[in-house]
Amino acid sequence: MQDIDITDEEQLAEMKKWFFKENVRIEQIKSLMEEERQLLEEEKKSFLIKKENQFNRNNLLKKQLEREKKLFDKKWKILERELRRLAEEKKRLEREKQMYQEVKKVQAVGTVNGEVFFNGVNSEKSLKKRYKDLLKIYHPDNANGDTQTIQAITREYNRLKNLFS
Repeated sequence: MQDIDITDEEQLAEMKKWFFKENVRIEQIKSLMEEERQLLEEEKKSFLIKKENQFNRNNLLKKQLEREKKLFDKKWKILERELRRLAEEKKRLEREKQMYQEVKKVQAVGTVNGEVFFNGVNSEKSLKKRYKDLLKIYHPDNANGDTQTIQAITREYNRLKNLFS
């Protein structure tokens, strides 16, 4: 019976040894898993912080984009308005250029007809403006000045003034 007791004791000792080793192994695995869990928690916190930062950055970029779009739209409207104004100015200059070319033709011929000077005038206000401009150009004290031309302009001005009144 002693043999049986010895083998039982040996088996018991081996079992205790195995349980001890298994317990140590399980504790090691448990501590490794705890470390991994802590790492995962830290990564999760880091990810959430990055996510929040990215969200804030995206919102900031959206607001900046909206401001830039509004500014672009304002600039575009200004450009369109100025382009229209330039086109109108170009047309006006072309009309004036044409008028002055007609005046030069008349001067080259030597006969002055006042109707040429007021071509395209359709209101009393524009008539007055054109008359003042012509007086500045053809005043006898100027290099291009001519008394006969001034008299023809004044006659035509008075005739048209009576028509508009």
